[in-house]
Amino acid sequence: MRDSDPARGKLLTVLFWAAMLAIPMVGMVVGIGFTSYWTIPRFRVIAEGDPLFAFDPETGYIARPSSSTKWTVLGANNEPMFQYHVYTDQRGARVSSPGRRSPDQVDILVLGDSFAWGHGVENEDTFASRTIAALGGSGVNLALASYGTTQSLQLLRRHRSLAPKLVIFTLLQDHLWRNVSACTRSAYPFCMDTAHVTWDGQGRPYIAGPWSNGVARLRLQMLADRQGLDPWTWIVHGLDVAVARIRSETANATALDKAKQNAALAFLIEQIALTTREMHAALLVVFLPDESMALPPELLANSAARLGYAFLDLRPIFMRIDESARRALYLKDDGHPSAAGHALIAHELITFIRTSHLLASDP
Repeated sequence: MRDSDPARGKLLTVLFWAAMLAIPMVGMVVGIGFTSYWTIPRFRVIAEGDPLFAFDPETGYIARPSSSTKWTVLGANNEPMFQYHVYTDQRGARVSSPGRRSPDQVDILVLGDSFAWGHGVENEDTFASRTIAALGGSGVNLALASYGTTQSLQLLRRHRSLAPKLVIFTLLQDHLWRNVSACTRSAYPFCMDTAHVTWDGQGRPYIAGPWSNGVARLRLQMLADRQGLDPWTWIVHGLDVAVARIRSETANATALDKAKQNAALAFLIEQIALTTREMHAALLVVFLPDESMALPPELLANSAARLGYAFLDLRPIFMRIDESARRALYLKDDGHPSAAGHALIAHELITFIRTSHLLASDP
């Protein structure tokens, strides 16, 4: 018995230290699980086909060129609410069928966010597609979900070679927030990095690029939701998400500064107007109301004459419609325009463009 005592003592020592090391490890795993997985709702979209988003070091993300995807949006009960297809051309612009290419030069270029992109409806039902088709010219829709004014300016500059006659830029009240937030709107409560307006030491505004690859983070979280991750990826991604949650909260707090919101929008609108003028194109800025019917930023109408762009505020059109009928213009439990909403927006756009003679060759 005396000979076995040293061996038994060593075994107890090993077990003791193993237990001591296991405690923080278990705590870390529980902390990661709680912060990065168990308290984060599942993404309520089933995406089938190609990945839609691709990381872009300038804007934060773009639509993947030449992709084909079907989106099924789930409700709170995880039952499908609606489905739609997303096809993109060689630039990542939304088109109506897979494999379609847009021309090298177009008459109309549409910029904006998910309202203009057409979340929830087929491309042919979007106001962008309807407007281009009705005016009898060629066009391309470079809007994308959760874009702000910042990304619209960047895409306009990137695709100067399209040489449009008319640039239609649509925006929501939420652009004020998006323009100064380092983290775009996302289904997840952590940062999906995006370009945004900030200021240098002399108080001059400029566009800062994304801090990290938010698309990869989003994709891994979706994979964790649907299939799970291997242990090492689970830990590394979980730590990344924990940091990204903190960064998202910080970005949200910064983006609430009203003075910065207005200064950023003024800077971006002026840059869009100047860039469009350099391209020898007309610019139409359109305010699209969401279901809250919030008022448009005051500077849009005030700066239109000074900067030489046309401004169309669609809020009065929506407000003239009875509230119960107005609800049908938005997707139920979603807030994006329905096919009926897109049809109304397209009608107003077409009428305004023709009346204002914004296209030299419009019928």
